Amino acid sequence: MRILTTFIATDDDGNDYMIHVLQGEHAIVGAGGRRSMSPDAMKEMQTDGGRHVNFIGPGEYEVIDGTRAIRVTSTDQNAPQQ
Repeated sequence: MRILTTFIATDDDGNDYMIHVLQGEHAIVGAGGRRSMSPDAMKEMQTDGGRHVNFIGPGEYEVIDGTRAIRVTSTDQNAPQQ
């Protein structure tokens, strides 16, 4: 997985979460053995601590902490909007 972008999101208690948008390394091998990134490679988000993050809506996300979902928001320009 490679990091595409990183942004900060905040929960209702004021705790900040650094969130990474990651893309899998699905390679396509073309003529002559050239490798390139597949445009269909899956993207996912996770905190710097490795917790999974769900996209809820523009600027709204959910950090999964065990069985608990923590709602976070972000106005960071790097935060995904879709």
